[in-house]
Amino acid sequence: MFRVTGECGAARAAVLSTSRGSLPTPCMLLTARSGDLHSLTPDAVGRMAHPPGVMMDPMDFLDQPKPEGLLEYNKGIGTFLGLQNCCLIAIPRDPVAYAYGTKPNTKNSVYVMTHNGARMVTPEQYTNVIQAMKPDYYSSLPDESRITPEYWHHISLRCISLHKDRGLECSLFAPITGGMYRDQRSRSAMESIKRDVAGFSLCGFATGETPEERPALLESALQHLPPEKPRLAVGLGSPDDVLEAVDSGVDVFDSGFVHEVSAGGYALSFAHCLQSDAKIDPDSGADDLKINMWAQEHRDQRPPVEGCSCYCCKNHSRAYIHHLLQVHEMLAEILLHMHNVHHMGQFFDAIRSSIQEGKFADLKSKFSERRRQAMACDRGNV
Repeated sequence: MFRVTGECGAARAAVLSTSRGSLPTPCMLLTARSGDLHSLTPDAVGRMAHPPGVMMDPMDFLDQPKPEGLLEYNKGIGTFLGLQNCCLIAIPRDPVAYAYGTKPNTKNSVYVMTHNGARMVTPEQYTNVIQAMKPDYYSSLPDESRITPEYWHHISLRCISLHKDRGLECSLFAPITGGMYRDQRSRSAMESIKRDVAGFSLCGFATGETPEERPALLESALQHLPPEKPRLAVGLGSPDDVLEAVDSGVDVFDSGFVHEVSAGGYALSFAHCLQSDAKIDPDSGADDLKINMWAQEHRDQRPPVEGCSCYCCKNHSRAYIHHLLQVHEMLAEILLHMHNVHHMGQFFDAIRSSIQEGKFADLKSKFSERRRQAMACDRGNV
């Protein structure tokens, strides 16, 4: 169930409910690759203020573990991985590594890259995995490499038919495709709203379009979608991308950006961008969103991000994180990931609050202006 609780322009705050609990939106889903939450253990996830949502790619479970094994287990992938208290959403897209387009698809199958190699996947095979995973929500199989909805229409209708024939209890999202063509995205959206689905998955973003092109591509699809159903987009995870997408009406995002930042040895630190009275640090450089913990200047006893209440910042210093990175200790990425998930969670808290108060446009404008000032400062123009 999806219930809108506040609106500010096209941006909306809502609650996405499942049998495992509720997710306030806009929100970020933790992205699991082959069931791994990028080094976050179930215990660490359980300590979070609110049970997070988790996004998984069904393609990861075509071979290992196989659907037959999960079906025999019969408790779903959430319980299998110790994430039984988290809302699970299955989306056939890895936000870190794009798996489509390396070979032409057929009318009845989609060519994808998996961790076991490339293969053609049919709607029947895909639905076998979904039936074994038992997620709360899932997107039907998209054909992202084609731009004509006729091909998508055939594959999607087959997935919807299988969903009904097998009596799956999870809710179905319809994929909206069209690549970089606004008219095709519009046609795909108009076809999707005819189907009996619980929500919509906006496919193919962050695969070649420029940030300037993206708002028009989003609008071409979102303008047709009913307001009472959720919209999910994969690939739009940076703070700037999130604010633009929320302003267009997107509700749910992935954490691919957080994974990349953590793997690079960075600690997110952009909370100041939401404060109009915060001062610009002329030494922070143009990218004042994050702190490079590899840098020699951070060999001190300050917390990674001052004022942060996450486990990493409350218990460890910049010098310790810097040391862990220098000796290539995996604990560095674990601690940074814990901090960065917490930091993005606070960012989404601020977004939801601003929508409820009717001040989202102010928050977005303030953030953009702070980013502009930081870049101007880096060029020596301020």
